[in-house]
Amino acid sequence: MADHHEHAQARDWRKSMSDNVALALIVYTGLQIFMTVNALKAGFSSILPYIALVFLVGGIIP
Repeated sequence: MADHHEHAQARDWRKSMSDNVALALIVYTGLQIFMTVNALKAGFSSILPYIALVFLVGGIIP
């Protein structure tokens, strides 16, 4: 019975870590989108911000 209790604690730790990583990725993606939009409004005529945004979103969504 003690093994079951220890296993449950390890699972909770992993889930909370996973939740923290997911939240950090969401915040990072939001900041990246905000910075890209501001860079485009500032007059950067390069396609680089769009490419960076596509790679970031494509890397996080799956």
